[in-house]
This record gives sequence, C-alpha cells and structure tokens, in this order.
Amino acid sequence: TSKDLLAWTPHGNVLPESNRVDAILFSPKVLFNRRTATYVLWYNFVPHYSYAVATSKSPYGPFTTVNRTAGSSFRFGFPANSDIGDFSVWADDDGAGYMLYSSHAHCQVEELTDDYLSSTWATTSRSSPVFPHGNEAPALFKREGRWFALVSESCCYCEAGGKVHAYSAEKPLGPWTYLGEIAAGPNPLPPISPQIA
Repeated sequence: TSKDLLAWTPHGNVLPESNRVDAILFSPKVLFNRRTATYVLWYNFVPHYSYAVATSKSPYGPFTTVNRTAGSSFRFGFPANSDIGDFSVWADDDGAGYMLYSSHAHCQVEELTDDYLSSTWATTSRSSPVFPHGNEAPALFKREGRWFALVSESCCYCEAGGKVHAYSAEKPLGPWTYLGEIAAGPNPLPPISPQIA
C-alpha cells in the first residue's frame, strides 16, 4: 500500500500457494462486495486460460480460492473451462458487479452473481457487434453516470502494436456506441466535469 505512490508498505503474499490454482497466475483484480462484506479476487491462470475466484475479509488477504472453474460460468466459457482471455470487473453504485471479458474473438459484458463468484449469463447478445473481434486487456468503468469500455485489438504486445477503441453505453449491458480510437487524434472520451477534474 502507498499514500503517495513513492513509499510502499508490503503486506505479504495475498494468495498463498495452498489457496490457489496450481498454475501460472496473471491479471488479478479485486472488487469489494458490500452485500457480503467480502473482497473478491478474480484471476486468470494458464494452462487453459480460465478464471478462478478467491475471497477474503481483508484487502491484504490471505485470499482463499473458492471457485476454480469460474470460466465455465460464462456464456463463452468454452469446453473444459478454457480459452477465456483478459477481463475487467466493475461494481455499479447499486452493488451489481459486471465483467467485460474476451473469449474466442468475442468481447462481451456479463453481470456477475450477487456474491461476485460467477456469471449470471445476463448479457445483451452473443457478442456486442461494435467490439473488435480479437482483443486484449479490455477496461470497463463508469464515469458521471455513463459506462465506458476500452478494448484493444490483438495483439497489444506484438511488434506492430494494437489499436485501442473507446465505447460508451447508458447501461453496462449495452447497447454500446463506438466513440473512436484512443491516441489517433482527438480524445474520443467526453470531458470530465469541472467539479470532478
């Protein structure tokens, strides 16, 4: 933790080996669930490219994995709980949780269960038709009452890089409207209100 991003205090391993999937882990993200007063940690793992979920009463952990096959709960969690890609999670003002994730060249937003441990399958369509097919590192967030998604084309780590596209919606499940490409001209995102800036 840090108060100034310069001095940091270590808090140890938040997900001990005995409490996690025996695999290579990456892209952890945490939401606080107000209903259960629990911190919920989602993470990717390989092999298989899937999701697991861990919980803790403290943001410092230790977290205990409670769902090792969370990928299977998603509409596009392909056979054997595999081949689900990068993701982003966000909790709305009313406590509802959402995940923007990629799988088999689809990019989709689904609502999480009340405990944030899996997907409800609630979504708008098979894949939002405006999101690019083939994508990495999506980001989902809400600002001034509107939802925004940043989605890159594959592959952001390739030599040629990847474009990042911005989208907005009135509701997290869409419909989504394309705003433009980040860093390819004027900023496509609306300006922040003066009282927030």
